[in-house]
Formats: sequence, C-alpha cells, structure tokens
Amino acid sequence: MTELIAVSELIKKAKRKGIDLGRGDPYNRLRYYTKIGWLPHMVRKSGAKGKVEGHYPTWVFERLTLIDDLKSEGYSNTEIERRLKTHNVKTSLGNIFSFVDSPAKRNTLLMYLSFTLLFVIFMFELGIVSNRGTKLDLINSTSGGGSTVLGVLDSGQALFPSDAKTVFVSTSSVSSASKVYFTFTDNYAPATRFWIANVVPFEGFYVELDSPLAQNTSFNWWVTN
Repeated sequence: MTELIAVSELIKKAKRKGIDLGRGDPYNRLRYYTKIGWLPHMVRKSGAKGKVEGHYPTWVFERLTLIDDLKSEGYSNTEIERRLKTHNVKTSLGNIFSFVDSPAKRNTLLMYLSFTLLFVIFMFELGIVSNRGTKLDLINSTSGGGSTVLGVLDSGQALFPSDAKTVFVSTSSVSSASKVYFTFTDNYAPATRFWIANVVPFEGFYVELDSPLAQNTSFNWWVTN
C-alpha cells in the first residue's frame, strides 16, 4: 500500500530542505506541478487531527528535490519533463528488481525476460512493430491491406486513490482522435472492470472503475495518435 504524506507536512519538509516552491502559496505550486503531470494527483483523506486534507505519496518529496535540482541547473520545463519520465522508468525497474531476493526468483525473472525478448524479436520479424524514428511506433494493419503508424504522444504514471471510482489525468497531448491506454501496477481489488470514461481534448482524460479501490494504487498510462 502506498504511504501518504499530508500536503501541509510535505510543504514544511520541503522548506526545511530548502526546496524552492515559488514566492506565492506553495500549495498552488504543487497543484501546478500536478496539472502539468510532474506530480500525481492528491488524495483527500482525514489527517491525524481528523481534518480532511490533500495527501501525496511520500515519494513526492524526492520528486520535488529532483525538480528543484534540475531547475537550479538551468534546465527548461521540457527537459525536466523528459528527465522525470526517464527517472520514472528507472524507478519502476528498480522496484521490479528489489523483489528479486533469491536465486529462484532471479532465474524466474531471467526466464520471463528471455521470453519477452524473443517475443519482441518475433514482432519485429513479422513487421508488427517498427523501430523507425526516435520513439516506438506501433503498426496498425487496416482492412484494405495497408498500415497506419501509431506514435506514443505522451505517457506517465498517476495514482488512483482508495474509495474513489474516477480520477482525472492531465495531458495536453490527448485529442478526440487519440487512443488512450492504461494499466495498473498493483492490486486494484475489489474493482473488476476499468475504462476510459471521457476524453477532454488537450486537457486530459477520466479513468473510471466499476467499484472503489480498497487501497491507493498507481497506474501507467500512454496516449497514441
């Protein structure tokens, strides 16, 4: 289960660390980072004193530290976004390998990785997947015998809070013609079905479940043309 920290505590911790959250209300800076996809959406829950307050996953503090370091080094927002996505991939891989704590598990993982590699090679050989360009392109066959190249326009990770059935993911890359996909990274019980409920062009999309989650669960998403 994802550990959470109240927004007020996160701001205090960031100030003690010397993280620059702007001259205005730090809360607004956090909401801005959430809007542009640098931070996950907050979860509203009761704190220690019973007050309902927004909460972030505890790892957001490390994310703020990274953002502050990149800004201090003079990186643009575009470059920061690219580096954050790279960091997300490295973190996900690290989480996977952190569970490999025995020879048996390592052998099992190696077997699955080998199978995946062979499967990808097989896909390339059949022409189902192409590596043209700087990003992965998926080739979608059409009924007329032709094909359409589907490029990944944007991707990221978001948090689906417990006791919620709908969450909004912000991305300016989505349009009414886009295809949106997502997959959970952890148990999403007791829900059994999930889908994209609505797409708001150039703003984002809504993910909906048939039942509220029992715990906070993150999910990966991506948008294609």
